[in-house]
Amino acid sequence: GTKADFMNFTSSYSLRDRIPRIPDESSINATVLHKIANFSSAVGWDLILGINDVSHRDPRSNAWDPRHFQQFLNYTLQNNIHIAGWELGNEPNLKCVSKQGEVVQCGGRGRKQRLFAAAQLASDYRLLFEVLQQSSSPRGKLFGPDVTSSSLKTFGSEFLGNMSTYTILDAFTWHFYYGPGSHKPHPLVKANFTQPSILDRFLASAHEVVQLYQDNKDVIRKLWVGETSSTYGGGTANLSSSYVAGFLWLDKLGIAANTQQKAVCRQVFAHSYYSVIDNQNRPNPDFWTSLLWKRLIGNTVWEVKDGLHYGRSIRAYAFSASKIEGAITIVLLNTSSRNEMV
Repeated sequence: GTKADFMNFTSSYSLRDRIPRIPDESSINATVLHKIANFSSAVGWDLILGINDVSHRDPRSNAWDPRHFQQFLNYTLQNNIHIAGWELGNEPNLKCVSKQGEVVQCGGRGRKQRLFAAAQLASDYRLLFEVLQQSSSPRGKLFGPDVTSSSLKTFGSEFLGNMSTYTILDAFTWHFYYGPGSHKPHPLVKANFTQPSILDRFLASAHEVVQLYQDNKDVIRKLWVGETSSTYGGGTANLSSSYVAGFLWLDKLGIAANTQQKAVCRQVFAHSYYSVIDNQNRPNPDFWTSLLWKRLIGNTVWEVKDGLHYGRSIRAYAFSASKIEGAITIVLLNTSSRNEMV
């Protein structure tokens, strides 16, 4: 998430070399890193880490400076911490610099300048690829650029256009939310969570990213929804953790499977409005729908007539069953307030 852009690693408990112009800068120490790695290993997760690309930039060229990352990479190799993949930064299209010289989110009041262009980020990725290639162990996969859905056609397209066929992304990652959460202006309300036009926002963005993939197959191996949930900014109180959020979640999984998305990364695991585990460590409804999806859905996606049309009140997705040969698993969502014949 956002913190990845301001995170430094230190083997001790203090943050060294603090940069004053980064107001949200923080650190992760070796103890926490080992806990994360051990937890991931225990539950069978692959650990993918986001790399700070804001604090560590050359003041003259504005290029990413890899020296801090190289120290961190060496630490993981020396301590047998397996990192399955790497991402450079988080939502780079939203990073701007204020008149006071601080890194802030783009938009809102006040004049701001983008921290770096998409072409610069592509250059940074090429440098990251070279650093990983030179390491003494398998490099881990390369993911990115974690662009938001609002900038797929602009920042995302320009980024891919400046990538090299030598630097191939194992997955193009993008972020999606249906709208603002409780702590943002004009948050979505309960009726929006089952509104076909709101659900169709993901469908429209998925079509855009598929087109990007078609146009840039020489530098992309797969498509991933790299971060997603119901509403951004931490979610919507009493809605993102409730049964009604399942309409957004299941519809998204169905559309993703039908639009070549090979993975959907849920934001977030625990202790937030939109998490699958609540603040008391109890499963929310989306936990159970996710578990059922993993257990019942197979690898074959079947075409449903008019299954990707816009404005559908009945939304249906069909798959091979995961454990019964020849069987089909169907996901049906009725977004209307009345009974419907299927």
